[in-house]
Amino acid sequence: RIIEALINIHKTGVRHGDFAERNVLIRQHPTTKTEFLIRIIDFGSSQLHKCGFEGEVIEHNGLQPDEKEFGCDELYEVC
Repeated sequence: RIIEALINIHKTGVRHGDFAERNVLIRQHPTTKTEFLIRIIDFGSSQLHKCGFEGEVIEHNGLQPDEKEFGCDELYEVC
């Protein structure tokens, strides 16, 4: 879900620029208690960005694509 959140940020035209564990907040959903809310914080290094990643899903344990084919260096590094 963290990667999905970062992909959604990229789809809005923003590159985080300093994505790291310290910039991810996770807390239990206040009503369901079985789900978690994810917040990505600290956009001080963010930039406008035209993301070249065109996928909807990044497969866990799948074959690693070539970085140029992937289309986005920040998402590639995180995955």
